[in-house]
Amino acid sequence: MIDKNMIENTESDLLRARLVLFSNENDEKKSEFFKYIKTPYYRIQLVKNTTNGSQQYTLEELFENMKNYESIKDKLISMDSEAEKTSFILSLDDWDMRVCFLNQIRKTENRDKIILSMQGKIDEEIKPQVDLAQRMIREFFQDTLGEEFDENKREKLEIALNRTSIGCTKFSGKLNGKSEYIFNKIEINEKYRKNVNLLIGILCHEYGHQLSNFDFKTTRKMIGANIEEGVQDVFAEQVINYYMRKHGQVMIDGKKVRINYPYNVYSGYDYENAWARTLLYPLEDRGIDLKVLAEYQIGSKAKALGMILGREYQKNAKVDEFGVPIDNIDLNMLYNSNKDSFKNVNRNSIYYKRNAIIPGFEIQSRLDKFNISILNGRTERIDYIAGYYFCERRIFDI
Repeated sequence: MIDKNMIENTESDLLRARLVLFSNENDEKKSEFFKYIKTPYYRIQLVKNTTNGSQQYTLEELFENMKNYESIKDKLISMDSEAEKTSFILSLDDWDMRVCFLNQIRKTENRDKIILSMQGKIDEEIKPQVDLAQRMIREFFQDTLGEEFDENKREKLEIALNRTSIGCTKFSGKLNGKSEYIFNKIEINEKYRKNVNLLIGILCHEYGHQLSNFDFKTTRKMIGANIEEGVQDVFAEQVINYYMRKHGQVMIDGKKVRINYPYNVYSGYDYENAWARTLLYPLEDRGIDLKVLAEYQIGSKAKALGMILGREYQKNAKVDEFGVPIDNIDLNMLYNSNKDSFKNVNRNSIYYKRNAIIPGFEIQSRLDKFNISILNGRTERIDYIAGYYFCERRIFDI
């Protein structure tokens, strides 16, 4: 058993990490102590222990990684020239170390050498499609963020795109793909290997997870699935649709390929999509929906949610020790933050599709003048409104 006092009274960050790693606490309890570990690389090893990585690594192996990091850091700091430091970092087999040691390198050209040195393995048969998905994603962020696409965001994007390995796997059931951000790995359902139209959407969705979860690699602090999975479906649609609007056609190896336009993602995340799309819908008329989506993916999630929910939320927003929002967003908060947007809903909006929440908000906007609320702060199942108030008719029948 470990407690706060035990951790705080341990001077060495390495020994604090060791206390957490070898404790008998469950994963959730261990993660509560991550905030006391200042070295990102140590937290990466702890995260590996609190995920399916615990099946791949022993505690001793993870602690050995931490000790190696400490000795390598001392050696790196003792070097005089940045060129020598860059060559030394490039010689390291551990890519997590390479990323963590970027803080020792200032010149962009040297930082880029390190970032480009991490090349994940790509299934050769789908490499042209992977290259296309990467090209689409890069253009989306560059064009959408403009001057706000700073070096931090650019490097985060390039690290995620370069180091992630991608292959095809036979999945049971209807799973389209899987993204393991801790291990920089994406797996695509084998049956979509030759379906370019679906494959591009799955790749963009799974890459979206790698980007959105980039910082969680050192924290294990995850945004609830009711936003995250839905955001990645929307991200894939918007990335592909933006590219189609910009270029008019899609080419792979000099040949035209057919990609549906407007592009729609088909997944089992209808509930998650409703939340994500309702968050972004009010921003579409203001022309900032894509910018907020991009900020959520590779910037600050707290900033993105503040842009959605307004100044009042920003003033009172709660974040954890790593800057991740920890507020529960209920339907009342979501509705009241952009109430006027739901009076005359645009049914042609991409955010209206796969959305069972906005029709409920439309109804609420008509009931406001009677001081009747049908939301009641619920955080799930907006479709209960139809059965409760409208004699069992489905929400889309009303």
